[in-house]
Parts: sequence; structure tokens; C-alpha cells
Amino acid sequence: MAADEKDAILYPASLPFNEGDLDVGDGHKLHYQQFGNPDGIPVVYLHGGPGAGSAPYFHRFFDPAVFNIVIYDQRGAPASNPPGDINANSPAHLVEDNEKLRQHLGIDKWHLFGGSWGSTLALMYAEKYPENTLSMTLRGVFMMRDKELDWYINRIGTFFPEVYKEFVEFLPQNERSDLLENYYQRLTDPDPAVHLPAAFAWTRFENGSAFLDVPPDEIRNDTPQRALPFARIEAHFMRNHMPDDSIMQNIAVIKDIPTAIVQGRHDIVCPPMSAFDLSEKLTNVSLEFVQSGHSGASPETMKSLVAATNRIRDTGSPVLPKKAPASPAPAGNPPKPV
Repeated sequence: MAADEKDAILYPASLPFNEGDLDVGDGHKLHYQQFGNPDGIPVVYLHGGPGAGSAPYFHRFFDPAVFNIVIYDQRGAPASNPPGDINANSPAHLVEDNEKLRQHLGIDKWHLFGGSWGSTLALMYAEKYPENTLSMTLRGVFMMRDKELDWYINRIGTFFPEVYKEFVEFLPQNERSDLLENYYQRLTDPDPAVHLPAAFAWTRFENGSAFLDVPPDEIRNDTPQRALPFARIEAHFMRNHMPDDSIMQNIAVIKDIPTAIVQGRHDIVCPPMSAFDLSEKLTNVSLEFVQSGHSGASPETMKSLVAATNRIRDTGSPVLPKKAPASPAPAGNPPKPV
């Protein structure tokens, strides 16, 4: 997306009013920033990946005059320390890290905002700490189920065959029968000559599938500082902590929490079935399909996410208002077909 198009959708960029590093134990420190109004409505942005880290524009989804905006890099993500570390790194660790950060910042309750893996973390956190969760705004829903994992590793080529071919053929022929395992072995190899090329191949695969069409290399390619944490932690979570159906098993705990879901109709990385399945289990929910792929930087997705945060500002809930039911047809004989 061009910078001027992004500027037309998002709030203006600003500087953080607070910044620091939180020691969460196990040798990990999280880097965090706060933007906007220190006395404003608390909201935390949960980034994707896991391991992808934060981007400079994330705070711009929120009105800085009224929100206290918390942005942070999760355990092992690029701005946290040590980056790319998979030791003591699991979904359960990230849930507890989020809670430790809330307590550290002196926030009573907060709104959750997350896309892709960020939606997963938001759901897990809300199920563990529903009393601290005011609402959820979710994009590109992913719930760690077997069919979602199988789709990502084995079936994205249904829609992005050239991207998937490149992903598969990075590995030698004898390693292609188990893509996840053999990428994981390469990504965790201590030799940069082994793990860095695998990280570039992994991130090119996901970035190449995240839009309505294959983007140019300047979008597909990540720097080593971003590619390695993204690929290594994502593969680690997929191999060692998935599939896991606990989100859907515990969904009753959060069914009444106001939840707005913005889902790309053409999201190939996290297909719409997951957003739909989730929405069917919630009572205070809106599901909005937009003409976008997976990326949260797609214009239509950005517009709907900003609208959702504006509804939090104006009403306290991100949920779209219910549409009035259609008026019944007038009584009488139906019109004859032409």
C-alpha cells in the first residue's frame, strides 16, 4: 500500500509517551511502547507471527486523543530480547506475559486487538483472564486447529501454486515428505548458513500468500533480523504446540465479551472458515467480510479495523450494530415474472 493511501486511512503517526523492557522471566525481556493518552481507554495490540513483531504504524489504528495504546513485541520477537529464542516460548508463556505487562503498566482492564496469531493470543488470553478483557477486535482468525495447520502447510498451493512450489522446492527432494519437520530442523540449526536461507524461504512463502495477488520482492523479503524470529518461532509453535482445540473447547468462557471480527473474504493464510466458526459460538459478535487477503495492511481491512476502534471510542464496544430486519413483502398477489 502506498504511504499516502495508508495516511488517508490511519491516524497520524506519533511518538510514544512511555517505553521500556519488561523482564518476564526465563531469560526473556519484552520491549513495549505506549502511545496516545496516558489516561485514555486502554487497548493492547497483539501482533502476528508469532515472532513477527510490531510495525511502526500499529499505534495508528487508534484515536490517540482517547486511547492509551500499548504496543509490544512478544517473547522472542525482533525488538524483544533475545530475538528468535524458542526456549521457554509457548502459547501459554505468551498469555502470561500479556498479563504481566498489564499489571506492570497499572492497567485495570483493557481492550484486545489482534490479527492472525494476534487473534489466537487474544482469544487464549481472554479465556484465561475474562475479567480483565473489555472487548476483542480480531482479524484473520487462527485457532490452532488441525485443519488450519494442515491448510497452511499443505494446501495454500490451491490458490498460490507458484508461491507454494517455491516453498516446497527450497528443500531437497528427500526432505519434502514432511515440510514442517524439515523446515523446523533447518530453522533451529545453529549455523546461520543453514537457518537463514530457511528463514528467508519461510517468510517469502507467508508474505507471498498474504495479499490478493503475489506482492513484489520488496514486500515478500524480510531482513535477517525479522525473518529469523518470524520463521523460527512460527515453525516451533506449529510443530510443538499445535494442533490444539482448546480455544473452541473453552469458548463458553468468552461468549458474551463484545467481539468484532474483520475477515478478508480472500484470506488464504487464515481462511474465513475459522472466523465463521468462531462467530457461531459467540453471542455479542459481529463478523464483517472485506474484499482483502490476509494482510492487515490491506486498505479495506484497515478501514474496517479503524471503524471498529472508533466504535470502542464512541460506544465502548467494537461490535457492528445489528442490521434492522428486512420489511415483509406487502400482502397480495405476487408479481408475475416478466
